[in-house]
Amino acid sequence: MSGNFSRKTNLLNSIERLRAELIQSGIEKGLTHPSTIDLSQQLDILLNEYKEMMTTVDYSLNT
Repeated sequence: MSGNFSRKTNLLNSIERLRAELIQSGIEKGLTHPSTIDLSQQLDILLNEYKEMMTTVDYSLNT
């Protein structure tokens, strides 16, 4: 279980870092700039990974 905790912590840290970069890019370059869009897509991937991780954990706890 500690491996999942560490993975979750690392994922959350990455999400927060990328979210901050995305906001900064949006402010400086605009929401339609390719760099901002790329960061947004990267963040989507991490958020989907986090959601999948939480769904899997929730399911395993309920069985």
